[in-house]
Amino acid sequence: MASLHASGGGPRARPVQAAWRKTLATLGEPIRPEGTPVLERFTKLVRVASAEPQLRQLYPWTGMWELYFSRCTEFPGTARGSPRQTARRAP
Repeated sequence: MASLHASGGGPRARPVQAAWRKTLATLGEPIRPEGTPVLERFTKLVRVASAEPQLRQLYPWTGMWELYFSRCTEFPGTARGSPRQTARRAP
């Protein structure tokens, strides 16, 4: 599996940057109607995480209103030992 360090801007950083762009661009795509508390928390969670330089170096992916991060960019990635945040419950 390819490991990465996105801050260098090299070839390994490109998949990470592309994943962040896609994640941010698809925020709010309706699975639930706009204005629901979960969608609002999830949108805020992704935006705050994307502003964190350390998290921005990791490959993001989402599922079930959770935001995952990985040090790997190839499938199958792993969440083992990687941070995860959820928007399902209020902090």
